[in-house]
Amino acid sequence: MKMRNWLFCILIIMGIATTTHADTVLLDDNFNFENGGIGWAGDYTGFENWTVTAGFVDLAGYGSWDFLNTGEPYAEYVDMDGGRYTAGTLTSKKSFNLTPGTVLLQFDLAGPNRGADVEYYDTNVVRVIFENFSEDFTLYWNDPFTTYSRYINITTAASAHLIFQSIYEQDQDGNYGDNTGALLDNVKLTVTSVPEPTTMLLLGLGLMGLAGVRRKFQK
Repeated sequence: MKMRNWLFCILIIMGIATTTHADTVLLDDNFNFENGGIGWAGDYTGFENWTVTAGFVDLAGYGSWDFLNTGEPYAEYVDMDGGRYTAGTLTSKKSFNLTPGTVLLQFDLAGPNRGADVEYYDTNVVRVIFENFSEDFTLYWNDPFTTYSRYINITTAASAHLIFQSIYEQDQDGNYGDNTGALLDNVKLTVTSVPEPTTMLLLGLGLMGLAGVRRKFQK
């Protein structure tokens, strides 16, 4: 076979091997423009993608309650402990239909960043739950926003809600909330594409063939 034909076949094999399905975004929410984009709202329940299924949360950020001083118009986020001293739980309105594979979960968390308002609460804990995944994240009161990424392996077909649950340890006065929770922003849930074993085999054959052709014509 002529070199040109060899290269053509190898390029086809490599093209098949390296072609994967595009990632599918299931959820992408930065909370911006909630509440009509006007900023803070106490004990907020009007989320586009979420239901407050326990306790209370506040919508914070743009406006008079920008605890992290972002200064960005419409840059809003969620205070996971709203009024009435009851930490909140956010549950996605949508139940996501999942098939075996890998899901990438990303989100930003920060501490309350309110100084003296967190006298008894040096830490805040947020529990994140999705299908077979559950993990507690501890935030100190002055922690800035940090992005967390977790790859979740889905082993069987399932339907699951994404849940963010604020958890507090009891303080010295016996109370369980202080109206100053961890801050949540930029939640994204993506089905990722991972090459299958047959795809990797094709890629390997393509590379081996290309190497063989190169050696042949270098002689």
